[in-house]
Amino acid sequence: MLSKSNLQIEAQYYQHYLELALTCLSEKERQAIHLRFLKPHTIAQVANYMKISWEEADRLIDLAVEKMRERLTRAVLNQTGS
Repeated sequence: MLSKSNLQIEAQYYQHYLELALTCLSEKERQAIHLRFLKPHTIAQVANYMKISWEEADRLIDLAVEKMRERLTRAVLNQTGS
């Protein structure tokens, strides 16, 4: 089990990478990610809030997640020197 200080260090580590990943997104993509995963809302709720179709919201979230995944992969590979 991790101690409180270790949990804080781990949270800071992940927060750094989350912020790094979010920098590659447009404002609209960041908003969709925030609503979908941090609130959390359903895709239908995200679509309604953003005044877009369900399909557009789903596609926007999928593309944003893929961009974040690619950005994080590059960051990890650069850090490890691979």
